[in-house]
Amino acid sequence: MTIANRLYAGFAFILLLLVITTIVGTYQVSEIDKTLTRVNEVGSEKQRFAINYRGSVHDRAIALRDLVLVDDAADRPPLRELIDDLKANYNTADKGMSAIFSDSTLVSSKERELLAAIEDVQVRGLAAADETERLLSSGQRQQAQEYVLNELSPVYAEWLNRINTFIDYQEQNIASGTEGVMDRSENFATLMWWVTAFAIISGGIAAWRIVAKLTHTIGGEPEEAAEVLQRIADGDLTVSTRTRYEDSMMADVNRMARQLREILQDVNDSADTILNSSNELSETANDNQQLVVQQQEQTTQGATAIHQMAQTVREVAQHTEQAA
Repeated sequence: MTIANRLYAGFAFILLLLVITTIVGTYQVSEIDKTLTRVNEVGSEKQRFAINYRGSVHDRAIALRDLVLVDDAADRPPLRELIDDLKANYNTADKGMSAIFSDSTLVSSKERELLAAIEDVQVRGLAAADETERLLSSGQRQQAQEYVLNELSPVYAEWLNRINTFIDYQEQNIASGTEGVMDRSENFATLMWWVTAFAIISGGIAAWRIVAKLTHTIGGEPEEAAEVLQRIADGDLTVSTRTRYEDSMMADVNRMARQLREILQDVNDSADTILNSSNELSETANDNQQLVVQQQEQTTQGATAIHQMAQTVREVAQHTEQAA
């Protein structure tokens, strides 16, 4: 792997850790937000509507009791108006509750079961209230009082009990959701510390491996290697570097400089040998030239002597002829 690829891989690994950290953090925050939304918005609305249920049923029970207890019929219309207003309040809360329960993702099977129980007793409670009104309208006030005491009161008590059960369940859900948010927040903080620690350790290891590999490959600092190569390029073969890695570039540079010095030394030695041989050849040539010159002089002298001898012989021969 090239140095560039190692660096790219190291940075890519660090970026991957950052992306993973962001994804994990985003997921945890999203889950916390969903839980808070469910607890604060949906759960609180369910509880508020159920509390409105309870207030309406409780106040209607009191109003119905007062309705059968008053002696003067002229005092009953305000109570009937109050009962009608409480019914309207209950219906308004019931519409809000129905809107929430229309989304299956916002309610559980247990909540549906509890609401169904409330609706069941609601039918009986409304029927008991209508029967009370019928008895009063027919002038059977004593029977209406007995009906409220024996029939209506237990139904309304059961109605309130089931509403309270629903409210208690919502409180448990809200408490559980809040506790879950707290636990998730604590776990999220712990997780982020672990992810951060892992990112730091992994990033440190990756950086250390890249630096170690580069140092092992180069054998030292890149600036030092560049300076040594520049000095060699300028002709300074006396340069020498220190490195702990024998198979590194710096070690190769040392070997190259040492081999170049040896080659230049061999070249210098060869040049000296050639120069010495040339000097010897030059001296030999000079000696040969002197010998040749001497030989020429001796030859010339010999030729002159021979010529003189021949001349003498001719003169002797002439004298001999004359003497004869």
